[in-house]
Amino acid sequence: DIVSDLLILSKAESDHKNIKTDTVDIKSAAEFASMALNEKAQKKSISISITSQGALALVKANETQIEIVFTNLIDNAIKFSNEEGKVEIEINSKDNIVVTSVRDSGIGIDREHIDRIFERFYKAERSRHNEGTGLGLSIVRHVVESYGGSIEVESNLGEGAIFSFTLPKLA
Repeated sequence: DIVSDLLILSKAESDHKNIKTDTVDIKSAAEFASMALNEKAQKKSISISITSQGALALVKANETQIEIVFTNLIDNAIKFSNEEGKVEIEINSKDNIVVTSVRDSGIGIDREHIDRIFERFYKAERSRHNEGTGLGLSIVRHVVESYGGSIEVESNLGEGAIFSFTLPKLA
């Protein structure tokens, strides 16, 4: 897993001139990742919902990399949610950007860790017992930023987390 994640991170950090880009439908990428993680969610009786508002949310990016962004965010949401929790993905296409939020009903993130969770190999104290390489959120940040977007997180302990990212909308 760590070798695979390091390769993905290396690609995300490298010069994007050689990476094939496509017109990517954000909702389709979210649906692909959700389906791939459906069995994991079902084991914990976690529901995953996707809502889309506004026009079709199209961006210019590498489809596989955008699917990796969703896979990491949804996987974390499942991992850190309790049984019978919820993962809600909201996609809003407006003006020149697509805003996507992945909200969970999980354990939340302590404020002292929020500024560091996108660093390589960083794992908050409460998540050290969970599987994972500590690279997922770093990959997410680098992929999103490499396509001109940004990412942020809102969370309080015991109240879940909301990871929101923006990407420039395809004109």
